[in-house]
Amino acid sequence: REAAGHVLALNELNADLLLFLILRHDHGHFENYGVSHSLHVACVCSLLAQRLGWSRVDKQRAIGAALTMNLSIIELQGQCAKQSTPLTSAQREQIDQHPLQASMLLRVAGLDDPDWLAAVEDHHERPDGHGYPNGRCDPGALSQMLRLADQFTAKHSARATRPPMIALQAARELFLQNPGDPMAALLIKEFGIYPPGCYVTLVTGEVGIVVRRGQSANTPEVAVISNARGAPLASPQYRDTALRDCAIK
Repeated sequence: REAAGHVLALNELNADLLLFLILRHDHGHFENYGVSHSLHVACVCSLLAQRLGWSRVDKQRAIGAALTMNLSIIELQGQCAKQSTPLTSAQREQIDQHPLQASMLLRVAGLDDPDWLAAVEDHHERPDGHGYPNGRCDPGALSQMLRLADQFTAKHSARATRPPMIALQAARELFLQNPGDPMAALLIKEFGIYPPGCYVTLVTGEVGIVVRRGQSANTPEVAVISNARGAPLASPQYRDTALRDCAIK
């Protein structure tokens, strides 16, 4: 709960910085993937809960559930991120049972929040009943927020066998995998087409990195780091891509 308070404070202080840190995270340390991924999901849930107007208690519950939903497989996630071979049957079984195992660990630790526990248990359930571990058709809103944030941030993370997806592709895949889901649409809208942390080329030929979301999804503020000839600048130059002469190409 204390950690959840810190995540919420960062969101309230600078949400663009929070998104930037997720996209520009150093994904080379695969053994730490479980920890960083939990933090990333927690940050995204904080943003979504804020956008939905949830109470402070509900926001902290969402963050707490995100931080603890993979409690039983934190180390396994790091192992899987760096291995180049398919999952073993033992690893698959651990993953299939981790929502229930994480919930059990939380209960043993003294957590008595039924909504938090239910979200952890159901964060891989789907409304169509094709989720796991119980194939439920009625998962709650918080569990679905966790599921979608989990999916989306995983797409932005590298593995030993693949680089991170570019932001536009990650958004497209999430939309196709969850057609008509209002929470998925809200998540994509919150990130924008060009979220803070992604690289872009402007119509000027300059290359920059998005540092702040703009008034619309395709007009963020960009810090240009190289000129049209590809030469690095001595210091970043900021561009408002809402202006036609500085639009994103």
